[in-house]
Amino acid sequence: MIRLNVLLLVSRFALVASSIGILSTISHGNERFVSGFEDLPLMRGMTEATESNVAFDTVHGRVLVSFAQSSEGEAKILAFYKEALSQLGWKFNRDGEFLRGEEILTIDFLPDGDYLAIRFSLEPR
Repeated sequence: MIRLNVLLLVSRFALVASSIGILSTISHGNERFVSGFEDLPLMRGMTEATESNVAFDTVHGRVLVSFAQSSEGEAKILAFYKEALSQLGWKFNRDGEFLRGEEILTIDFLPDGDYLAIRFSLEPR
């Protein structure tokens, strides 16, 4: 009987925790991900501009555009993403463009005062 009560308690916690996002925080630790992308890490020190995000599906695949801002330089940011994305199966193509399966991920840099705006774009090949 005690075992059943413990199982019910754990199940209830899992249900509540997943509904408020605790489980995703636990599984990813301190690592944050770019909104809309399930496996695109947000570099430490970057701030997302989620109000500018766009996401939709087409017959050829998904299209995502997300923005972030950083005080780091373009070279340091690109080096971070070359390393991080290669571990996730992305192949660096050229000039901030990465390929995986039937998708292209492009990272563009736009000056924004003292900061750098970063645009993450995902589209079908």
